[in-house]
Amino acid sequence: MLADRATNAGRMVSREELIDEVWGTRLVTAAAVSSRIRSAQAATGDDGKRQAVIRTVHGRGFEFVAEPVGD
Repeated sequence: MLADRATNAGRMVSREELIDEVWGTRLVTAAAVSSRIRSAQAATGDDGKRQAVIRTVHGRGFEFVAEPVGD
């Protein structure tokens, strides 16, 4: 998930689009997606206030906002 988002930095993606891209046809709840996003944010040092890598766009989706490093 993070690799895909990193290649699309700056583009907001809806929860539904994430489900389609990451989980495909498997049944996934909104709560499960939120949990995975929170885990990814925690792994990158983000939290509810500091969102330097993965930004939550409330009511719309998520955006990978970190600047790429290296090649």
